[in-house]
Amino acid sequence: MNITVIIKNLYYNVTQLQLDDFIFSILGIVIYKLDIPMYKDTNKNRGVANIIFDNNELADKFIRIANDYILYGRKIVVYKKEYLLRIENLNKIETKESITEFLNNGEDHTKGFKLKDFKKNNCVFSIPSDMQARHIVFDIDRTYLNNNFIYVKRIDKLKD
Repeated sequence: MNITVIIKNLYYNVTQLQLDDFIFSILGIVIYKLDIPMYKDTNKNRGVANIIFDNNELADKFIRIANDYILYGRKIVVYKKEYLLRIENLNKIETKESITEFLNNGEDHTKGFKLKDFKKNNCVFSIPSDMQARHIVFDIDRTYLNNNFIYVKRIDKLKD
């Protein structure tokens, strides 16, 4: 399972090598993929980096230690990227508890979900991995739950 961790507020001249050294100093090992988006015209980074871990515990450890760290004079913000999914067309009898139980009884790819919003006919939850989100949409979309077909789709953000 790939877990994406985002670092924000990076100093714009930080290089990939400097970030690799910083991550290594915290974790002591190198088992991640690092992506630093750059401005094409200036070749400086955009102040953001994405780190993809294949291990949730390492991602959590890195976040715990690196969040609010002062790196090259700037306080960085570090957090897990979440992938949001909406389940629509829920039966009126569904509750937060029944949806939580439904998702908990799912395959391995529903592990780590967090229920974010619940309304009478839909709910939104987050999942830490893009691959998990893809599996959930594939497996759960258009399934039958308590006399209703439910629909699952990815969304960009919670709507008020």
